[in-house]
Amino acid sequence: TGRPRRGPLDGVRVLDFSAFVAGPLGAQVLADLGADVIKVEPPGGEAMRQAAYAVAACQRGKRSLAMDINAPEAGPVVEALIGWADVVLHNFRVGVSERLGIDEVTVARLNHRAVYCHASAFGTHGPRALLPGNDALMQAVTGFERAVGGEGNDPIAGTWIPLDMAGGWVAGIGMLAGLYARATSP
Repeated sequence: TGRPRRGPLDGVRVLDFSAFVAGPLGAQVLADLGADVIKVEPPGGEAMRQAAYAVAACQRGKRSLAMDINAPEAGPVVEALIGWADVVLHNFRVGVSERLGIDEVTVARLNHRAVYCHASAFGTHGPRALLPGNDALMQAVTGFERAVGGEGNDPIAGTWIPLDMAGGWVAGIGMLAGLYARATSP
């Protein structure tokens, strides 16, 4: 990219299909360490652009590519980007990545060296796997709001999006572990 060396991940290329907070924060961690991150978002921008603080908080250091990845003509572009990437990240619900051609099997076929990260709310299997998730929902499901409110009080939501932030850091650490494993494996 012609950029000066910025950190330990200089030369690492990340393709970020994620939206909202947890996924984008994971990719930002890699950008902060010097990776070249391309954020792919719809032509009108991702939904979180309405909440400018969250977008600003999770997009630092990224380049942006506006593209309708549902359009048939996007397929070759998406495939070329996957071939370029060292890391491919998304946080779509289960089944969406398969429909878009950015699922683990397709990414591995197009680029066997790519580290793949699916930052999902409930995992890929189990009774809640197909459900969407966000910070507010996860605070309620985990009992976080009840714990913050305290015994005998009404639940209080953490407005600093603590579970999305934690999920983003876990995704970032997972991608770093994948890059390390790739670098140290034959």
